[in-house]
Amino acid sequence: MHDPNDTPKASEPSIDIRTPGLVEACDSVESMHMWELLRRSGTPLTTAELAKISRMPARAGQRALDRFEAVELVRRHVAESRQPVVRWSVTRQVILVHHRALEAEDQALFARMAAVFGTDSENEILRAVKPQHELGRGDNNWQSVIAASLNNDEMRELWGKLIDLERFLHRCNNKFKNVPPDANQDCNYYIGVRLMPLLPGVLPMPSFNFLNVESPALGMLSESLAGEASDALTARELAVARALAAGKTSRDVAAENNISVHTVVEYTRRIYRKLGVKSRSQLATRLSKA
Repeated sequence: MHDPNDTPKASEPSIDIRTPGLVEACDSVESMHMWELLRRSGTPLTTAELAKISRMPARAGQRALDRFEAVELVRRHVAESRQPVVRWSVTRQVILVHHRALEAEDQALFARMAAVFGTDSENEILRAVKPQHELGRGDNNWQSVIAASLNNDEMRELWGKLIDLERFLHRCNNKFKNVPPDANQDCNYYIGVRLMPLLPGVLPMPSFNFLNVESPALGMLSESLAGEASDALTARELAVARALAAGKTSRDVAAENNISVHTVVEYTRRIYRKLGVKSRSQLATRLSKA
């Protein structure tokens, strides 16, 4: 959910969190699971069909559908016959909700929705993650906690990368659209991204990456980290980085690039942070692999 003043362009229009009935429609994990199964079906389903595949009681399922219809998240299709049959379909492929982060009313509504989409639901999913001792060579298990100091340009760049990731995952999700409603629609991977600002003066946790050593993703990650230096750094940063790696002093680098020594020091901090190195020797090793 996003502040409306900072909402990226999307194929689906966003819904105001104050829309009457929205919070009530999305008030449980069970209801949202049912909506997701309906989205994946790709074809309209009856209440009975949806109750069967969602394992939700038909009466409770009908209440959920009525609430979704009231906020235009689903639509009904009535077949013209002697005994009309009602089928349901979703009206959108993504539910994008905007809210005003600094207004109390929106924050209260957000807190109610967070009970469904927040930590408790995440913990429920994580309890079903494949046990560590059952992981095989084809199971990529990667947990990462990264702390970063980002300016506005870097935040925009990061946001763009997260949007690209969301598009990729959404494309994978759409594979379910062409399968029978009663087919196995279980997901086989869970990806969670949490981006949270720290209060001024608070030191973040160190950066850690935990990757299953037998996973094929380990090699891919190592290769991508080795080759990303020229992509991660700006042209000026790359020039400074190469000069530092060659053993030149900060004063020499400043003179060659017509900048101050203080600016070189700031560039050095930024380069080290972006490439995850802590010394000139590590920087030289990293650039030699790029």
